[in-house]
Amino acid sequence: MASSTLYRETGPMESDGEVALSHNADKITLLHQKMERRAEEKAAYTKKLNIIQSYWMAKARTLEEQIDDCSREIETSEQELEELGYHNQAVRMPGPRSLAFVDSDIFTLVATTIVTGNVITMLVELWDPAATPELLWLDIFFVLLYIVELVIKAVYKQRHLLIGPCSVVGWNWLDLVICVSAVLDMWVRLGIAEGSDMYCPTFLSYVRILRLLRLVRVVKVIRVFFWSDFSWTDEHAFQSFIMGIISLNTVLLALEADYPDVVYWVYFENLLLAIFLFEFLCRLRHRGLSYFYIDWFWNWLDMTIVIGGVIDEWLFSLFIF
Repeated sequence: MASSTLYRETGPMESDGEVALSHNADKITLLHQKMERRAEEKAAYTKKLNIIQSYWMAKARTLEEQIDDCSREIETSEQELEELGYHNQAVRMPGPRSLAFVDSDIFTLVATTIVTGNVITMLVELWDPAATPELLWLDIFFVLLYIVELVIKAVYKQRHLLIGPCSVVGWNWLDLVICVSAVLDMWVRLGIAEGSDMYCPTFLSYVRILRLLRLVRVVKVIRVFFWSDFSWTDEHAFQSFIMGIISLNTVLLALEADYPDVVYWVYFENLLLAIFLFEFLCRLRHRGLSYFYIDWFWNWLDMTIVIGGVIDEWLFSLFIF
């Protein structure tokens, strides 16, 4: 009787223990599954966080670059305000008001484009001295444009052209040096001085000095390059223009492969290379250091192609000639 009672009492107790163990095992399994699932979610969240942090670090660097650009533009604007202070004092130039466009950005851009074209012809002459006679009349055209520009400024500004603060009239003096050196250089090239002793050492040294003064024209382009706003390089119109130039370059390469004897290919190559170099420098000037790590692959590819072209087309020519 006692044993049966004990059996009845212990039997159910063992059954409850087994149920408890089975329940705990299921719970442990669920907890493990939950931990694994949470670990996977944690890894995914961590990866997203790292991506976001790297993105915002890049954005932060971009903002820092933009802050630096703003600081530089503020300094530049302060300098321009100082110059404008001078212009405000002498805003009524002695010359006709119809010639006031000589101080406009458009006129400066046109003059800079002319100088850039002249520099390109200088590089072509350096690359191929045999082409110098063919480009002589083009050089004469550029010299005439220099004279016209300087005469218009002189008529409009008169005494203010060369007299005033150095920060203002210094560039006018540069224009004068460019114009005088270009006229003298053209005078020599046209052979007007044939009656003089052109081959004496003194005269030849003057000719070399004139050749060096031709490089002063590059300074005018550099001045505009550092003082202008290049935000337009991000606009759709400019990017479409560059895409058109790239397409044109592709077509010309195919034509050059089929017709290699055409003598004008070299002029097209130098012109397109100048455009690509202009695009690279403008983008670099606009974006600053961010040019090298935002869209870095394409930017570095463009830079490599352009620098390789400059070395191949222009720098090798300097060493050869």
